[in-house]
Amino acid sequence: MVVGPDPVLYGHVDLSPRGAFEVRSLQAFTLTYTVGRFGLHDGGAIRIVFHAIGDTGRLQTSDPSGENYVTVTTSGSSNLSLEFDGRTGARPRRKSLTIRVSGGYFNEGDTITVLFGGMTHGSPSMRLQTFVEEGFEFKILADVCAVGHFTPIPDAPAIAIVLVLGQSAAWRAALFSLRRPGERFQFGL
Repeated sequence: MVVGPDPVLYGHVDLSPRGAFEVRSLQAFTLTYTVGRFGLHDGGAIRIVFHAIGDTGRLQTSDPSGENYVTVTTSGSSNLSLEFDGRTGARPRRKSLTIRVSGGYFNEGDTITVLFGGMTHGSPSMRLQTFVEEGFEFKILADVCAVGHFTPIPDAPAIAIVLVLGQSAAWRAALFSLRRPGERFQFGL
């Protein structure tokens, strides 16, 4: 992917909170995209992409009281639609949340705010993945001219997903096996 040469042209992104978060914990994040000098045309979109390998909860927009509920607001007057797809993005980032503009456009400085797992609607928040990752990115791409060409926004915000030791009471492995119940086997951890 070619990175946009200048965040002033394509816009920039901020994420709150940032830092380290425990694996499989429930967290809420606010991502704010600020439109750049090129604006964001009617029919254009921004796309937030995630690695295909990962078991973070599936984002959804239909159940406000469920995990991984996502909402979007804007400082502008255009309509926005949300669509999550596990196979839209290019490898290695196949999971994507696309926010499309309709019925208007955005000018430089306008904002689009995405709330991942916001408890204001009753959601218990967004479920993080089960494995450690130092740089879990919220990678943003923008199709500012509505031509289907998504340009990566520089400086993608990231969080760390960490294991907090000493809190586990038991370890369990759920995996496939050719062993029968009660048959001995070795398992390395």
